[in-house]
Amino acid sequence: MTQEQVAEKMQTSQSYVAKLESGRVSPSMKALQRYAAATGAWLKISFEPVVTP
Repeated sequence: MTQEQVAEKMQTSQSYVAKLESGRVSPSMKALQRYAAATGAWLKISFEPVVTP
C-alpha cells in the first residue's frame, strides 16, 4: 500500500503519512486509529511492566 493510498483512506496528505511513518510527528490517538483503519490493522496500546535483572 502506498503512502498516497493510505493518505486517501485517512483523508489527509501523503506528506503527513510520510512524516507519521518516519517518526517526524507525534500523532494523536485519533490519527493512529485512522492510520490503523486505513492499513487494515488494529490499534493496540498497552503498558508493560519493566523487568529489571
